[in-house]
Amino acid sequence: AAAAATSEHAGGRPRLSRPDLDRLQPRRLETVHA
Repeated sequence: AAAAATSEHAGGRPRLSRPDLDRLQPRRLETVHA
């Protein structure tokens, strides 16, 4: 899960805007922690 989040943050989804990434970032972190 951590690797996937890192890949996305590294630019795995360039089509997503920064706001979208920020929006998904916290959710990803919460999911990983959960």
